Amino acid sequence: MSNSSTNYLRLDGKLITEPELRTFGDGQKVFTARLMFQHSASRGGVGFIDIADFVNPEATYATFQRNDTVEFVGALRFREWDARGGKRSALSAVGILTAAETTNEPQPEPEAEPPAAEPPAARRSRSRAKAAA
Repeated sequence: MSNSSTNYLRLDGKLITEPELRTFGDGQKVFTARLMFQHSASRGGVGFIDIADFVNPEATYATFQRNDTVEFVGALRFREWDARGGKRSALSAVGILTAAETTNEPQPEPEAEPPAAEPPAARRSRSRAKAAA
């Protein structure tokens, strides 16, 4: 058995939030959105995951919008942080977003959007931006 591990993720789905283009203090940019994907075709189940594209975020942001059907290829990322009331964690994905191949399979419609899992640092930076405006 090998000691190496593989963290590879490929999902076809639908963007269910308005994409965002965020800029960090060092000037690095990232495209972010939430992806809805089908996880159990036999049961009609859907899943949700926050995705990020650091490779070409400006072009990705200019190309995609809410409700677009896309293909995402990347890796899972698990984060933990201390918050009031205990530890928090989030599972997200980092990779590359491309247009999905067209199929005749209908994409499931979300019944309700789950709450965003956002680390405290992201909330603080948005609060600071509002306060500065």
